[in-house]
Amino acid sequence: MTTIEFLDRFVNGYRELTQDERDAINHFTLIWSFTEARLLEGRAGKGNIERAVQAMKVRNQVDAEWYRPNLEYFRDRYFAAGAPTAHFVDLHFESRGMEAQVLEVLTGAATDPINELTALMFIIYRLRNNLLHGTKWMYGIRGQFDNFKNANDVLMAVLGAHFGFGLAADNAHHGQN
Repeated sequence: MTTIEFLDRFVNGYRELTQDERDAINHFTLIWSFTEARLLEGRAGKGNIERAVQAMKVRNQVDAEWYRPNLEYFRDRYFAAGAPTAHFVDLHFESRGMEAQVLEVLTGAATDPINELTALMFIIYRLRNNLLHGTKWMYGIRGQFDNFKNANDVLMAVLGAHFGFGLAADNAHHGQN
């Protein structure tokens, strides 16, 4: 039995996922793993994310244009009608400081590209934790395609800028994963 056959047979909700949903989740685990190893020096967390974004700022590698559509997606998902949404609460921030930084960006109170990119990376970090620590499996992992597609786009753009791959500009112009 293959891994996919096992998941289809025994894991609630997996069989109902589209191939695009499965691919987005699988791709996220791969691109996050590379991000954590190379950009975050093998250790994810608030401090390493902040240091990585600050290092990109020093090297002039942050351009709001390549993550703007992704920020708008997460803003719409996590903040509506003047308040955080239930989806925002479901991110389960471990740190009030991290949560406050993300809310400042989602509300538009913090518009500096460094703050915005840091907030995006914090959101993606929480998606990572919720996926890899099982929270997303509690409801059959449905409805996650857009989350992981947008997260993948941001991570590819960040890695492209950091390593000089040139993908940041490609993502901004094409909006593709």
